[in-house]
Amino acid sequence: MEDPAVAHGRGFSASLSFSLSFSVTLFQPP
Repeated sequence: MEDPAVAHGRGFSASLSFSLSFSVTLFQPP
């Protein structure tokens, strides 16, 4: 079984990179 802290850290970094790429796509100039 996987360590919950490791699983949580991976999910956090994944959501962070997703929101980062989303904000970059949203706020880039036309």
